[in-house]
Amino acid sequence: DTFTESASINTSNQLEFTPVTGSWTANAYDETSGGNVSPTSATGEYSKIGNMVFVNFILSSIDVTGMTGGNNLYIRGHGFTPTSATTLSAISESGFDLTAGYFGIVADIDTSGNIFVRELKDAASNIISNVSQFSGATIRISGWFMV
Repeated sequence: DTFTESASINTSNQLEFTPVTGSWTANAYDETSGGNVSPTSATGEYSKIGNMVFVNFILSSIDVTGMTGGNNLYIRGHGFTPTSATTLSAISESGFDLTAGYFGIVADIDTSGNIFVRELKDAASNIISNVSQFSGATIRISGWFMV
C-alpha cells in the first residue's frame, strides 16, 4: 500500500494512542499476595499509551514495622497486569542496605504486577532484596511495561 497526501486513513483500524493518566497508592508488602503491609505508602503516577504503561513513585523513609525482615519486599497497587516480566529501571535510592559484593539495584515487575528490587552481582548471581534492607530508605522507581 502507498500513502499519498490525498489518501484518507482508515481510523477504525488504528491503535488507540490517547494517553490515559492517573494516580495510584504504592504500598510495600512482604509477600507477592497478602502479607504484611508497611505503614509507609506513597502516591504514584501512571500513564498508559496503547499497550504500554509508565509508572513512577517515591517511597520515603520506609517503615518496615510489622513486616517480616527476611522476606522479599514487593510494591503493589498500580492495578495493571503486565504481559511479561521485565526490568523497569535502575533505581534512585538513599539509605538502602546493599548486600556486600553486589554493585547495584534495579526494579523489576512480574506478571502479577508486583514490583520488586533486584541486586546485581554478575550474570549468574542476582538476588531479590529483602524487607530489612529497606528500613529507613527512600527509593524512586520509574519505568515502562506492556499490558
